[in-house]
Amino acid sequence: MTLDSTSMTVEWRAGSPRMPEYRSDLDLVVVAPDGRLAGFCIGWLGLERRAAQIEPIGIDPDFQGRGLSRTLLLEMLHRFKALGAEHAQVETDTSRLPALHAYEAVGFRPQYKSFRRGQWFS
Repeated sequence: MTLDSTSMTVEWRAGSPRMPEYRSDLDLVVVAPDGRLAGFCIGWLGLERRAAQIEPIGIDPDFQGRGLSRTLLLEMLHRFKALGAEHAQVETDTSRLPALHAYEAVGFRPQYKSFRRGQWFS
């Protein structure tokens, strides 16, 4: 599976379980009947702010259009709520239409646009 991202690298993913905020119960995967990785979703929880973030989510192109993004996102939001989060956020490029549609389908709405990394505008 490839993920069209310059920030989600193999090195980043290999290191994420060593991050202090990492929780294995917020690391979801969907395995196809033939054993291939069909999709994944990683959640991050910041209980001090009662906030959570989904980053990243990915669906193999062979499995897109089957509702896997929606299923993963809804399960992650359910887990966030059960763990005490009151808010959740996602980030994506505006060019990633499948991701935007998936996020909006479960209730996320755009709040900010970033024109350059680190400079946010509402």
